[in-house]
Amino acid sequence: MLTVNCPHCQQPLAVPEQYAGKVGRCNQCGQSFTVPPSPRGATPVPTANEESNRATTAPWEKEQESREAYWEQWGSEEKQKRAQGEAEHARRAAQWRDVAQTVSCTATDKQVCFLLDLGVSPKRLQGITERQASELIDELLQHNG
Repeated sequence: MLTVNCPHCQQPLAVPEQYAGKVGRCNQCGQSFTVPPSPRGATPVPTANEESNRATTAPWEKEQESREAYWEQWGSEEKQKRAQGEAEHARRAAQWRDVAQTVSCTATDKQVCFLLDLGVSPKRLQGITERQASELIDELLQHNG
């Protein structure tokens, strides 16, 4: 068993050595902290007494594992969303390039792309000026908003 003081409230805590180097939570103040490494440098096999105390200390380990699992799952979901977003962006960029070749106008590239995203047909964009594009964007946003 390690005896450590909470770095936040200085409450002495008895912590099984197997939790050395892991994040724990103080029973007194509820703040999280990293349990200092064992002075022996090895993780001993828990005794029967430590096993019975495990019920009171295991929640931090479970909380840590739960947090790690959540972030791992969140990370893979974010990667998937990012990949879908990149694919959608590539699709729209290709669509814009196709339209840009057929549309002759003085509107900015951003305006043309935005209007395409709003569902405006390429035929309607033919010959549109930058000012007309701005007015059309405002009109569509007010109508849809």
